[in-house]
Amino acid sequence: MKRIPILAFVALITLLPLSKINAQEIIKRKGYTLTFESNFKELDPKLRKRLIETFFVVYPKLEKEYNPKTLKSVKFFVDTAYKGVAATSNGVVTYSSIWMIKHPEDIDVVTHEVMHIVQDYGRSVGPGWLTEGIADYARYKFG
Repeated sequence: MKRIPILAFVALITLLPLSKINAQEIIKRKGYTLTFESNFKELDPKLRKRLIETFFVVYPKLEKEYNPKTLKSVKFFVDTAYKGVAATSNGVVTYSSIWMIKHPEDIDVVTHEVMHIVQDYGRSVGPGWLTEGIADYARYKFG
């Protein structure tokens, strides 16, 4: 009878570290919410902090200048399975862990990607060169 509680305890201790790999952190500041998630356990805490800080510095500026009706809640996901640089869809920015390892200085990728959220063209996205060009301009202007 004592085996079941012991086995349950051992299973809990064994699985607990795995649950932290995808742990979410929700940060709220001045009316904005950023949910940060990563399945990349080696993510440098300093880089994680820079990604978060860049969001809270740049996103309000982009909102003010380009789209006051943009989303107030955004999610960042650093993904070991994603092979591109970064991608944005429906308020979620996915960053490649591989890119982050090779290019930790490329913090303005945050500006580029969140500009896509601010752009929010709905069903009419326009030509890709224009969408990407505007996001690159925002990266240039806001860092």
